[in-house]
Amino acid sequence: MVKIRCEICSEIIARVDPAALLLPLMGSMFYSPDPVHGFDPPFPESLEWEDMRCPYGPHRPFIEQNRVITADGKAIVVTDLATYCVQDVCGKEFKTKKNLKQHRSMAHKGA
Repeated sequence: MVKIRCEICSEIIARVDPAALLLPLMGSMFYSPDPVHGFDPPFPESLEWEDMRCPYGPHRPFIEQNRVITADGKAIVVTDLATYCVQDVCGKEFKTKKNLKQHRSMAHKGA
């Protein structure tokens, strides 16, 4: 699970399993940002991207319907088939975390 940030206000609004994200984004894919303290999930399960609103304001938390931003600023690009991990330094896309990790260790040592 990774924490997800609102792209507008930068608040942590949810947790997601990146491997479970598919299009269309649905409320059921997003979990409580802090389940230990009893916070509810940010969206009703049946809500789609178009109707999602940030819990901290009236704005849409994701600017694009196929991308969410993690707490550390990395983009997770969602397709109808799989989730891609986007390398935050050079912007290259990878279909698996293993390939992303391997690329970072080989091409971006210390980044």
